[in-house]
Amino acid sequence: MRYLTFSADYNNFIKDEFDSDFLFEELELPNWLIRDIFVWYEEYRKIIPINQNERLLISEDIDELDKKGIDIVKQMKLILDDEFKIKYFSEGKLTYIYY
Repeated sequence: MRYLTFSADYNNFIKDEFDSDFLFEELELPNWLIRDIFVWYEEYRKIIPINQNERLLISEDIDELDKKGIDIVKQMKLILDDEFKIKYFSEGKLTYIYY
């Protein structure tokens, strides 16, 4: 069983909780999904340096990015086998979102 976390972290958007050398390419995701991930990731990374007060002002944008991120995770789960468990971490809200 592999345990992954999907988030807009500065360094990576998919992390294996037990394998620090993990690379997302190992998942062999389709190109269309990788493209969606990179678009989402670039949009979300703009949120990371913003302080908490500023985040409150753009909470609707963060909600929309989280919705897109969860949709991406759901697509990944459809493509990957049951060997993978994927959690979603909202960088905008600094918490896990369970779907």
